Amino acid sequence: PDAGINVAARLTDVRDKYVRLAATPESNILQTDVLIAADEFARTMRDVSRTILDTRNAVDSELSQSIAGMNSFLSQIETLDSQIILAKQKGSGAGELEDQRDAAIVGLSKLVEIRVLRRNDGSVAITTASGVGLFDKVAQTVNHRSTPIDHTSFHRTSPPGSIPAITVGEGSSVRDITSILSGGRIGGLLALRDDELPRMQAELDNLAFQVEARMRSNGTTLFTKADGVSAPPGIPTAYVGFAGEIRVAQAMMDDPRLVSLGDRGQEVLS
Repeated sequence: PDAGINVAARLTDVRDKYVRLAATPESNILQTDVLIAADEFARTMRDVSRTILDTRNAVDSELSQSIAGMNSFLSQIETLDSQIILAKQKGSGAGELEDQRDAAIVGLSKLVEIRVLRRNDGSVAITTASGVGLFDKVAQTVNHRSTPIDHTSFHRTSPPGSIPAITVGEGSSVRDITSILSGGRIGGLLALRDDELPRMQAELDNLAFQVEARMRSNGTTLFTKADGVSAPPGIPTAYVGFAGEIRVAQAMMDDPRLVSLGDRGQEVLS
């Protein structure tokens, strides 16, 4: 923050440059100073927006790795569980196998919150914290398909969102378990991808829109979408991702006098 390169500092700089220009609206130098500050603000907004989006994609990629790890642990548990049952039936010692299975269960629990039921025959059953079966003699396969995420991407069960669901089961028994996976690394990654980072993006988009709309209400189209001309309408769904493309209006860049004169060529600063 002390470096003065964050969003708040950039926006404050735009305000300060306007305050100086208000005293001498005809100054070409001060008009240009406003445009430079506005361009830095827009650039910072785009950089932060891109960072949020890149982070969401990185989180989704890491989520795929964690789901693969989850399936690996479940496969290990299946193999060891069947060996333990067989050893118990033969009256042989199964302590070492049980230790190995317990280690796999611990590994699985670090990825996602689970419940473990231990049976008298030495076997175990494993469910998610909400009771969805992951293992009972046979390991269920958890599926996740990583896909590129953009500013509009979201997960929803019904109707389905644009981010593929994490599912368990096969065929007609496939179940979307995305929203019920909690705790552990997977729960944390899902909270980041689907809640925390989208909320940060929404706040940034709203700031971008509010700044643009405030300037436009004063008769000055200072900021636009990537085309340098248009601005999003005032409904939330219309300015999703606006922070990722906000820029200084091309007309302002071509004629800095419009900073003082406004869109209609009439002085808006006095």
